[in-house]
Amino acid sequence: MAAGFTLKTERLAEFSAALQGFGEVSLDEETLKPVLKIDAKLPLELLGWDLFNLVSELEPFGIGNPEPVFLTKNTEIASLKELGLGGKHLSLTFKNNLRAVGFGLGEWSARLKIGDRVDIVYSVVKNEWKENVSLELRIKDLKLAPE
Repeated sequence: MAAGFTLKTERLAEFSAALQGFGEVSLDEETLKPVLKIDAKLPLELLGWDLFNLVSELEPFGIGNPEPVFLTKNTEIASLKELGLGGKHLSLTFKNNLRAVGFGLGEWSARLKIGDRVDIVYSVVKNEWKENVSLELRIKDLKLAPE
């Protein structure tokens, strides 16, 4: 959410100190931990155009109507590669040639290998590139699955 106000520049230091003091009193480590809300746990086999079409009926997404987020556990990596300049992004492929992209998750490519099993949190999107249309997972977070 956005908000605005006017602040006199000669009081900037005072405002900054007050804001810092408020944060120190009001915020603790638990409050500052990021939280990722998961709407449903799904097996990979349920991911397809039918699910995408159901999710699309919930649009438009935004504040007050967040995009659904799903969890799939213990799924095997069939292929992986880095994407983007400097390998900033991660591309994974799972069984059924289902592709997943993790923007800003490129560092995972050095920690993963084909055959590893991962738990992934993602949204489901339609990827349109040139004349190809495919279903794709947008990775929000991932971890190696426990053995």
